[in-house]
Amino acid sequence: MTKPDIRFKDYLIPLIKSGNKVLTYRKGDKYASLEPNDVVGFINGATNEKAGSIKITDKYYTTFKELPFDVIGHEKYKSKQHQKEVFESYCGEMNDDEEILVLRFEIIK
Repeated sequence: MTKPDIRFKDYLIPLIKSGNKVLTYRKGDKYASLEPNDVVGFINGATNEKAGSIKITDKYYTTFKELPFDVIGHEKYKSKQHQKEVFESYCGEMNDDEEILVLRFEIIK
């Protein structure tokens, strides 16, 4: 089975390439098949072009309520409310018990 490439907002691509962004949070099961050591592409969501490759180094699930809003390796949110607003702009209504997939990765140079 082919593993899905991961789409990111265009403004996040430079952060990934620089190594400053090494975490992504995902709602839903689209990326549930990804496992540590999988190498997948990362896609610029604005252009639909492959921007490079990343290797998954860790995978776990948490709830939205437990998801930190100011962790190193992920773009920071001003507050938990700001995080919720951003999530909802991407994927619709978000509640505290929503399951969130957390993927840690490293860029393949």
